[in-house]
Amino acid sequence: MVHLNLNHAVSVERTAALMKDLFDLPVSQATVIKAGQMGANLLKPSVEDTAKLWSKQRWHMPMRAACGLRKTLHWLHVLATETLTWMGCHPKRGGEAFESLALLKLFKGVLVHDGWIPYKALECQHALCNQHHLRG
Repeated sequence: MVHLNLNHAVSVERTAALMKDLFDLPVSQATVIKAGQMGANLLKPSVEDTAKLWSKQRWHMPMRAACGLRKTLHWLHVLATETLTWMGCHPKRGGEAFESLALLKLFKGVLVHDGWIPYKALECQHALCNQHHLRG
């Protein structure tokens, strides 16, 4: 349920209906929502441990890309190394997203971006994306 609803952006109503159709398991929409909340709580220690890794090491190459989610534009913020990838999707691009996706504020590596002013508020190393220079 959590994977369908939160990863594939299947609505709560449709997720509940799929549980009934596929597994003959009747669940309420509230159950789908509760499962997502429980999943977040279960994953919280892993997210915190990952945050410690990102904040202590300085050799990461984060990227930012736009992603479509639930028929509205969201921003996909990505931190990646050779072995770890963290992704956070948020409807905002700047400060509000940085607060919500707290890991971005802990990041101390090299942030590759387009030079948008709010990125400069992050206390990390900065590098400008050459693709933006070539288009400019």
